[in-house]
Amino acid sequence: MTLDPQRSTEAATLRKNLQELVYRISHDLHEPLRGILGFSKLLLNESADAPFTEQQRRKYLQLINASSLRLQHQLAGLLTYSRVDSQARAHALVDMNVALGSALAELNVQTTYPGAVVHHDTLPTTTGDDQQLQSVLRALIENALQYSEAPAWVHISGHTRDDHTLYSVQDRGSGMPAQGLLKAFEPLVRLHPLTQNQAGMGLAVVKRIIQRHGGHVWAESSEGAGTTIHFTLPLSPAPNAP
Repeated sequence: MTLDPQRSTEAATLRKNLQELVYRISHDLHEPLRGILGFSKLLLNESADAPFTEQQRRKYLQLINASSLRLQHQLAGLLTYSRVDSQARAHALVDMNVALGSALAELNVQTTYPGAVVHHDTLPTTTGDDQQLQSVLRALIENALQYSEAPAWVHISGHTRDDHTLYSVQDRGSGMPAQGLLKAFEPLVRLHPLTQNQAGMGLAVVKRIIQRHGGHVWAESSEGAGTTIHFTLPLSPAPNAP
């Protein structure tokens, strides 16, 4: 039996990507676990001759709680990432204005980000899984709001181009260095100091959803000048769509 060279190459790439992801997961989960084990061991080994003060005990418990929350967020992000395909729904026409409205309602922008301004154009209709596309908009807007100085400013736009639609989410945040633009969409990557205690899966989930739809996603950014994340969606359902 002769192996298809293209399929052989794709299989090798898939194995390599899987190995890298497993390594990242192992490394990423080890840090909060180490914090939980380390500080809980300190409390368990407390000496009666030299007891901790109430302030010290509270500090250790707070550190254990923070590590536990980080671990919880990481596991939730990985679970969401793994379910992009299994929880997918049939593709149909999607009114992206409705999807955007639902995403903004979920974010509760004015309460969570006081003073934030979110502008948007009238977005073109596309084809896809409405719930997943709503999740994409929510993740990109939340990302823009989190990493912008208050009051945050975000603009969402969309255009129809030949056989696809193009959507963009722009912010006026601190931006990303050029070398980080590709890494930003990899699982468990945190490029911004404020993301160190977060799951690091938001943009990876976005990329996985857009690729499943047969589209592309990329970022344009420069440090100090904000970031714009673009994604395209084909007007016809992707070949692998359910």
